[in-house]
Amino acid sequence: MFLKIITKNKIHTSHAEKGFTLVELLISIGVFLVVMTISLGSIISILDAGRKARSLKEVMTNLNFATEVMSREIKFGRNYFCGVNTVAPHAQSSSCSDGGTSITFTTSEGVDTIYRLNGTQIEKSVDNGVSYIGVTSPEVTVEGLTFYIFNTAPAPNQRQPRMLMHVRGYAGVKPTVQSRFTLQTVMSQRSLNLAPVATPSPSVYTYCADEGGTCTFAGVGTVRYGASGSYFYQNNVNGSIACTNAVFGDPIVNTAKFCYYILP
Repeated sequence: MFLKIITKNKIHTSHAEKGFTLVELLISIGVFLVVMTISLGSIISILDAGRKARSLKEVMTNLNFATEVMSREIKFGRNYFCGVNTVAPHAQSSSCSDGGTSITFTTSEGVDTIYRLNGTQIEKSVDNGVSYIGVTSPEVTVEGLTFYIFNTAPAPNQRQPRMLMHVRGYAGVKPTVQSRFTLQTVMSQRSLNLAPVATPSPSVYTYCADEGGTCTFAGVGTVRYGASGSYFYQNNVNGSIACTNAVFGDPIVNTAKFCYYILP
């Protein structure tokens, strides 16, 4: 006899499945949007900072090159004039302790040169103001250019001409990425502007005239013409000789020269 036992298990199924309510979804989306907005603002700030850094690098590279060229030409020049002088050849000099927006001078190669601020760009002329070319890029906005010039009086002034250049402005179009700058450099003339003292120089030679004058002395002697250790000589000079490049040649260009004599 077999006993068959059948056990019936009751399966209970719950039909009440829970999820997110509409309010919970709206709150979650709102929090997500706030976080994304804050993050996006940070990303934009980082991108703007990068653009500003690149802009500043470009403007400084351009300005450094431009001011270096200007400083080198001015330092080795002469006849510094505060303002624009279109008279050819340029031979005037003037100081301006109050500052001016342009400068005219003669370079070491003898080229009359003008630097000026025209609008928002620094310009240069090498033909006595007939035409100008820009020396700063259009991306650079120059708001101010000022030259201060001191000690331009000719010999026997014993002080070197000295110039101070001040440049200010900004780079960049959008206000959020503009990079402002202020540059200032001091320049002193490298070609000496000193007159000799009317005493032997060196001890065996005696000063007798400036360039363009006439060296006069009693007897027959040797006359040398030049400055700063560079001289041309004339021997057996009887009493007088003109101190000019035409007579001696030019021993040192773009420099004031003088005559000295020595007797046997």
